[in-house]
Amino acid sequence: MTIRQRLVLFFSGVTIVAASLFGYIFVTEFAGGLRHSVLASLQTRTATLLQRLPDTASGPQIAQGSLGVADLAESQDVTQELTLGAKVLVALGPGTDKPLVGPATLRLARRSPQVLHISVGRRRTTFLLLVTATGQGDTFLVVGQSLATVDQAVSQLTMAVSVGGVLAVLATALAAWFLAGRALAPVERMRREASHISARDSDTALSVPPSNDELARLAVTLNDLLGRLHAAVERERGFSAAASHELRSPLAVLRAELQLAARPGRSPEYLSEAVRRATGEVDRVIDLANRLLLISQGDEDVVHLEMVQVDVRDIVQDTLASQSQKFEAAGVSVSLHAPNAVRARVDIVAYRRIVENLVENALRHAGSLHRLDVGLFPECTEVRLEVADDGAGFPPDFLPHAFERFSRADPSRSRQSGGAGLGLSLVAVLARAHGGRVQAANRLGGGAVVRVWIPTTYVAEVELSSTNDPTTAVANGQLSQLHPDREVWDAGDSRATLS
Repeated sequence: MTIRQRLVLFFSGVTIVAASLFGYIFVTEFAGGLRHSVLASLQTRTATLLQRLPDTASGPQIAQGSLGVADLAESQDVTQELTLGAKVLVALGPGTDKPLVGPATLRLARRSPQVLHISVGRRRTTFLLLVTATGQGDTFLVVGQSLATVDQAVSQLTMAVSVGGVLAVLATALAAWFLAGRALAPVERMRREASHISARDSDTALSVPPSNDELARLAVTLNDLLGRLHAAVERERGFSAAASHELRSPLAVLRAELQLAARPGRSPEYLSEAVRRATGEVDRVIDLANRLLLISQGDEDVVHLEMVQVDVRDIVQDTLASQSQKFEAAGVSVSLHAPNAVRARVDIVAYRRIVENLVENALRHAGSLHRLDVGLFPECTEVRLEVADDGAGFPPDFLPHAFERFSRADPSRSRQSGGAGLGLSLVAVLARAHGGRVQAANRLGGGAVVRVWIPTTYVAEVELSSTNDPTTAVANGQLSQLHPDREVWDAGDSRATLS
């Protein structure tokens, strides 16, 4: 059943109930008013008849002539004078040859006047007023008036109310059908438009009604939803295309190496070198597949972490030490800014990978890089990890896309030198899996900085000290204070902010 039909049934049902209740009350009140008028007329008539009766103290009977036909208000009226034993003394009107009431009712009338409904003659409903006709209560006067006129008026009114109620229900149903159709027309139009939108219609949107009501807001919301869905579809298409392209390159190299190694006359040294290069390409494919799988798990919020309470400073320091050969080969000096102990609840492997990706990203994209500053800073219930360099910084148009998969600050770089563009995207996935957030920025003094916040339930008191480790140097103050941000982009944010 459609909404339109349900609305019609609902309003029709409400109208039926309301019309029935109103009609019942109206007819009941109308009939009561008419009966009250009849009773008032009987009281007036009875008083007039009692004045015409002779004084019973002068004789035992009332003369029949004292109640004549002229006393009848209409042909259906009845009048009787009865004794206490229900003997008829005087009878006027149709069906009065027998007593209209019995001795028991007459005895009640000695105490107070009685009002009765009876059927007289051809079962005509008659309204009776029974009073005593003498002071001793030996004779009684019964005065009645037919309710035929009243019943006819009530019947006509009931018919009129019934017909009016039926017409009101039909009018309500038609009005509800029309109004529901007008109100739901924009919804039906949006449904038809939505049914013709396919995954390829990236620019198609639903028409928004000109009225500023719920339907217009619904259309705007649906258009926003369609925009997000189209964006998601485009991201997935781009992801699939980029992943295929990234995988195709090492696989093509691997195939070429194997084809060359398969040619006859190759020396053992050449074959050994070919196997080494092929192994490197296989490792590259495996690493890329693992990164894609982890990013996909991050999209589905199913990244599995083994959280433990550790000193993240040790993780960062060990990771930097393991990368010392890369720093030496690149001619980059590295400094670590951190208190003695910064404890947080993290996944050790995932946090190490965050540090590795940030450092590798800085080495790969910093250009003329000479210095790399790594910092750990407790902030209330979070620990902030910063990796800053003194290179060229991020291009301004790259900042909004820094954490998107397959995004590169310099598109001209080859995939061998520039990477697959998954480093920062993987950092964002792992940070969100920890319940944290990330931020990419440029500094006024030159260079780029990437920050990662990881929430923690406990942060040790900051105690700065020096160390002679060649990969570690301590500086007073935070990196963000030494190098104010020129341009900042938060992952998940919708705008760049200047500070």
